[in-house]
Amino acid sequence: MLHSATLRRVLLCAALPLAIAAFGRAPSAIAQIRQTPSAPLQPAVPFPPEEEETTEPAIAAPAAEPPAVDAPVTEDPATENSATEDPVAEDPVIQAPAVEIQPATPVEPPAATSPAPPVPRSTFQRSPLPRGGTLIFENLTLTPGADPSPKIVRGISGGPISASDVAGRPETVTGPCLGFVDTQPDHILTLTDTFDFLSLQVQSAEDTTLVVKGPGGSWCNDNYLSLNPGIAGQWLPGRYEIWIGSHRNNGYFPYVIRVLQSQDAPE
Repeated sequence: MLHSATLRRVLLCAALPLAIAAFGRAPSAIAQIRQTPSAPLQPAVPFPPEEEETTEPAIAAPAAEPPAVDAPVTEDPATENSATEDPVAEDPVIQAPAVEIQPATPVEPPAATSPAPPVPRSTFQRSPLPRGGTLIFENLTLTPGADPSPKIVRGISGGPISASDVAGRPETVTGPCLGFVDTQPDHILTLTDTFDFLSLQVQSAEDTTLVVKGPGGSWCNDNYLSLNPGIAGQWLPGRYEIWIGSHRNNGYFPYVIRVLQSQDAPE
């Protein structure tokens, strides 16, 4: 293997003849270039300007529209003057002629009406009527010794006529004829035979009266037991009409009549 110094010398020896030859041709080449006329310089062709890239702007999302604000109305000075001079011209609507308002006629308040009175019992039939599931204005037929148990009938007292008018006198041996009764009797008591003892006792929450008409005349009573009327004694056979009255005219109150056939019967 050759050393590096020896290798450089070999390469230099090989390149030297080529360099000498090149220098020998250089004068002739320069002379030839000088003899050749030079072509006029052409003006430089300008390069076309570079087209600028147009970047499309990004479409922005539409902004929320602000609330509409009424623009101030600019009034015409002439209109302002006319409005000041003639207030009616401000309203384009045709004004109707003013109508004179007549004073209202005072309305008289309706006359005060009193509450309707209860239905008179004279409108009731004298056949037994149900009242709250209980019969009222019942009639009785009794026979001595057949059924000595106490009997009970019910009804409503009062009416439009005086008890003394029904009895035909203001007082009887059994008591005064007071209060007001109905035109028809409340009960009919039929006795098939003579009763040595029979008692009628009225019981009511109100002060009531009693009228009995039958064989031998009429009998009245007011306070037999406390404020409750009643009649007791010997009864002849026959048909007896019984009225239960109220001390107030057209005052109607429920009552109970106990019919006892013995003085020993519990009251």
